[in-house]
Amino acid sequence: MKSPIGPAHHALNRTVAEASDAAEVSAMGAQAVARWARATSDAVAVVEGEASWSYKTLAANIGQAAEMLRMRGLQPGMIFGIQCDIQYLHLILMLAAEAAGAVQFSMAPSDLMFDSELSDRCDLICVEAMTAPLADHPRAILLSRDTIGELARIEVAGDGIAALSADWPPGEIIRIATTSGTTGARKFVCYTRRALQNAGNGIEHILDGRRERYDFVSFYRFNLMGTYSHAMLALTHGKSIFFCTDTDFLPVIRARQACHTMLVVGDVHRVAAEAARLPRRADSCSIRVLGAALPPRLRAALRASLTNDIVSTYSSNETRFISIVGDDGVGTLFPDISVRIVDDDGNPRNMGEPGTIMVRSPRMGSHYLWNDGETRKHFIDGWFRINDAGVMPEPGKLIVLGRTDDMINTGGIKLAPYPIEERIRVVEGVSDAILMSHTGESGVAELHVFIERDDPAFDEGIGQALVTLLRRHVTTFAAHYATRFPRTQTGKVRRNVLRDRLSQGE
Repeated sequence: MKSPIGPAHHALNRTVAEASDAAEVSAMGAQAVARWARATSDAVAVVEGEASWSYKTLAANIGQAAEMLRMRGLQPGMIFGIQCDIQYLHLILMLAAEAAGAVQFSMAPSDLMFDSELSDRCDLICVEAMTAPLADHPRAILLSRDTIGELARIEVAGDGIAALSADWPPGEIIRIATTSGTTGARKFVCYTRRALQNAGNGIEHILDGRRERYDFVSFYRFNLMGTYSHAMLALTHGKSIFFCTDTDFLPVIRARQACHTMLVVGDVHRVAAEAARLPRRADSCSIRVLGAALPPRLRAALRASLTNDIVSTYSSNETRFISIVGDDGVGTLFPDISVRIVDDDGNPRNMGEPGTIMVRSPRMGSHYLWNDGETRKHFIDGWFRINDAGVMPEPGKLIVLGRTDDMINTGGIKLAPYPIEERIRVVEGVSDAILMSHTGESGVAELHVFIERDDPAFDEGIGQALVTLLRRHVTTFAAHYATRFPRTQTGKVRRNVLRDRLSQGE
């Protein structure tokens, strides 16, 4: 039986130490909208399809939504889940929860289709469709097609803008996000207001402070943290957010004089191919590629067809941005990031020696929710221990060698997969490559190479190139070819799925 609203989660924000609550956090989110609603009320805040909304209208809608949520029982510190494909409405609900001091959690439809435990953990939830797991939820709100119109009929004291300007402690948690699930088990990361504001600073660094490019174009939903952070940057600076579909994406960014956007690596191939068929480039657009390493061939294709302003970042859901990765695979650390490389016992390695990556970041999540064991394992004395192996060839530089649990050991020969995968990705016809070891019936671990390519006609040439590249490391290996790899929503290859296929003899 479900508990009444509140007791299970009402004290969530008290789990974070408030040692520096007095530190100011510059206006972001609802506060930024209130600021621009007063300063430039008619400026366009959001465009979605054929509709657009000014900062004045957005502020009013947020105030109305906050009032509606309060009437439905939302209180500070409660967890508020949102599943809504209308991006403008999703944005309103997120910022309304923020203004009310609640903790927002953006969900995908798949999160609520079968997972009743996840919905149970929300004190209040807004959804577009009532699925079976939500049938008995005590505080589930079904969104209608006219929810935005219904909000407009809610009366709010004054102009409603004042309600958005409340000051909340910067160390309080205001958002929950999930890890990518590449290992098969997702975790839930908590972010404070301060960490999210610092995420905007990270994007400003990526854009090199070029404010003319702060308009944001996206076809991704808010369950991706990147969509949230880039949108908040635009609102912080009074810029516009353009929500579009994947089919409208290229026309929208080409229509902008300047803008920025993001692509998960799994979509780069399609976007580059579509852009190559169109006559006009979009060199005034900055593109951040996230989710996984950007293969050199895809980077070159995107530059040739769309824009030269492409940044590939190494990051994790827990730490956010860590480094900007160059064409040579070497990452340059963000100026406010600290990285150290440690051995299995947590002792520092010398410069140039490989080990496990630990990061300290002002954008870091505070802890895993509902998982104290994993929190203690990874969040250590202000540092986050990533399940990635790496090496720092010199101060300020980082090379990622692979996940620590993906390091390859075949018959006593140890290999770091990422550098070898990078060399394979430049082979003609290859769009992506994954290496892993698997112990077969012989009882000896063997090297397996998974190749993603569009045209099987390249297979023979790829096979010959693999022999040349791998013979310095191993005497035998098995190659597997596929048109598309299984991926997470952020474009990361689901290595666990490939490993299961090997176990099943596929």
